[in-house]
Amino acid sequence: MLLHHHQEIEVVFVPEATGLRSIVDAVESQSSGKFKVHVWNPYSRTVSDDAREASKMFHLFISSLILSVPVFLIRLPYINCFVNKNLGPFIISDLLKWVLVSIVQFVIGKRFYVAAYRALRNGSTNMDVLVALGTSASYFYSVCALLYGAITGFSSPTYFETSSMLITFVLFGKCLEVVAKGKTSDAIKEE
Repeated sequence: MLLHHHQEIEVVFVPEATGLRSIVDAVESQSSGKFKVHVWNPYSRTVSDDAREASKMFHLFISSLILSVPVFLIRLPYINCFVNKNLGPFIISDLLKWVLVSIVQFVIGKRFYVAAYRALRNGSTNMDVLVALGTSASYFYSVCALLYGAITGFSSPTYFETSSMLITFVLFGKCLEVVAKGKTSDAIKEE
C-alpha cells in the first residue's frame, strides 16, 4: 500500500508476502525524483506494545485477585460468622459475593466476552470462548440459586468463587504469556 505525502512515501507491508526488494522496485517505478521512504511492518510488535500489554494484564490480574480473595475468604468459618446474617430474604455473605464477583465477571472479565464474541462471529472457538462459557455458567447458576433461595426459603449452594477464581487464574496465565512473549521477542532481536 503506497501513500503519497509531499515527497514522502509510507509503505505498509506484510513481510511474509512482500520482500524489501519488491518494495524498492515499487517505489522506484512510481517515483520521478527523490523520496523519503518510511517502511512499516504492521505485524511487528514494539517493546512499548509488549510493556503496555504486560502492564494491562498485570493490572487486570491484580484487580481480579483483590476482589476474588475476599469471596474465597467469606467461606472460612471465622469470617463467615460475621457475614452470615440475614438482610431481608438474603444472607449478607451471599450478597457480598454477588457484588464482588459481578465486578470480576463483567468489568474485569469483559475482555473474555469481547474476544469470545469475535471468535464465535468468525465461526471458531478459542480459550476465551471456554472461559466466558465456563465462568458464565457458574455465575448465572449462582445468581439463580441465590434468587431461588430468597423466593422459596430453601437455600441452595452458590459457586460465585468458582467464576471469579477462574478469571483470576486465567489472567495470571495471560500475564505469564505476555512476559514470555516479550522475553522471546527480545531474545530473537538480540540474535
